[in-house]
Amino acid sequence: MEENRNRLRPIVETIIFLGRQNLAFRGHRDDGSIFHNISDESDVSVNEGNFRELLKYRISAGDKKLEEHLQSAHSNATYISKTTQNALISCCGKVISEKILTNVRASRYYSILFDETTDVSHLSQLSLTLRYVYDGNIHEDFVSFVDAFAELVNAKHKNEYESDEEDWKEARKLLTAEEALDETSTPRELSLTGKAIGQIVLSQLKKRLKLPLERCIGIGTDGCAVMLSEVRGAATEVQKEAKNAVKTPRYSHKLNNSISRSSKVPAIRDAVAVMKESFTDLPMFGRPIFAEHEPSLMLTSLCETRWVERHEGVLQFSVDLAKIVETLEKISEWRDPSTAGKAASLKTTLDLNDSAVQVNNTISILASRRENVDNSFNNVWQRAENLADELGVELNIPRIPRRSGRQIYRANHEANSAEEYYRVSIYAPLLDFVLTDLRERFSAETLDIPNIVKNNPGENDKISKSLLDRFGSLLDVDKGVSSILLKDEMLLWREKWIQEKERQKELPIIALDVLARCSSNDGASPSISGTLGPSTPAKPAKIDQQTERNFRTVTTV
Repeated sequence: MEENRNRLRPIVETIIFLGRQNLAFRGHRDDGSIFHNISDESDVSVNEGNFRELLKYRISAGDKKLEEHLQSAHSNATYISKTTQNALISCCGKVISEKILTNVRASRYYSILFDETTDVSHLSQLSLTLRYVYDGNIHEDFVSFVDAFAELVNAKHKNEYESDEEDWKEARKLLTAEEALDETSTPRELSLTGKAIGQIVLSQLKKRLKLPLERCIGIGTDGCAVMLSEVRGAATEVQKEAKNAVKTPRYSHKLNNSISRSSKVPAIRDAVAVMKESFTDLPMFGRPIFAEHEPSLMLTSLCETRWVERHEGVLQFSVDLAKIVETLEKISEWRDPSTAGKAASLKTTLDLNDSAVQVNNTISILASRRENVDNSFNNVWQRAENLADELGVELNIPRIPRRSGRQIYRANHEANSAEEYYRVSIYAPLLDFVLTDLRERFSAETLDIPNIVKNNPGENDKISKSLLDRFGSLLDVDKGVSSILLKDEMLLWREKWIQEKERQKELPIIALDVLARCSSNDGASPSISGTLGPSTPAKPAKIDQQTERNFRTVTTV
């Protein structure tokens, strides 16, 4: 037994090393003896992949036990074949998963983060990550990739569930995009809907991970309709059984979607298209030419996924518009017809707590501007007039061609002046779209989560009763702890921060630091850290980014 373990140890260590370094195992060939190329130094082009090359390196570095094993073992007992590699990788995965699940169970409460994408082999991969507090620290641990479509196909075969009628009834829910099929109906086309994804997540939590759903207190996803639809979204489906789970989607992703919603205003959509064309559609030498004519002008493209970069790109474009137009005029005089034509056409058409507060402040400011739309737009109009004077153009009401019937493809509001036209047709609709979308995406339930941390470290002297009721209910699932105990803990915790503030001690600002101080407070507030940690994002802009990082490694799995 000990001899066999010694034979396997260097092989397992090599597999663990490759896994930690996120390296692929196999090369062009992955079978046969590894010794036939070790002595052949003339053939330096032979590379048998990371796994076999590392084994060779260990042998050349003096690993006599590995060398003796590979030389003496029978060809079918070397334990380095691709089949054995996969078996050992699976064993390592089980050990890691069990360690993670042990920590999750010890922490009592957890959040589930999940996302779905198609990999390079066109398989629909569902990434599952668990978020929990253990030993005073917040952990986000990846636990599984799930072939989502394969789960639907497997659920289609009733004979796999004949031993358990309840399992079969549950599986049948995954087979349709609308409702579960009845016994006599013909199966419809399989579709990976939000409801199906939610059922897969629930199945993984209950059957494979064996985690209690009543202790799931958070759901992290992106902001797409498949995940967040109130009727058939994946998060809504999970909440049907995980009653205490609160949806906490990516806040930055939500803001990006809200800003993107402004494209529903035709004039805004056309303006953004022109800006994108300025950045991307010129030839590769376009940007160096901008730098040549205007050394201080460095264009930043409008990022599709990062709203901060997109916002900065729009601001930069508006500030440097005069320089951009001047440079485009020079490029339009080139002899190259494609570049000159493109330039001519462009010239012609030219912390979470704080984040929650900022979101509310943003909504308040936008709402105030909408209520006083005449005064707020006047400042915008003044800047537009100054820029128009600098460019030597005049701001007029666009000419609307006469057509039979009603014009529906562009703004055709009646106005007595250009200022009134742009205020009514562009500015006011833009504010309405963004305000409506922000209010829908940032619900009171989601924004209340960080407030429980923020309200206590001396920032506010009064604890919100609604917050106490909201988070106190989470502890009803634990027979040993009641909501009254949570209230008492919060009062003690609040008193601690008040005293530290009176002693002029530095108070924590970031939610992670608050929770760390909570955990180290002589065990006086275990319920607060255990309950709120998994559902409080570590950093406002990084919630649920673990699932995105998981997808980057899927090609090596």
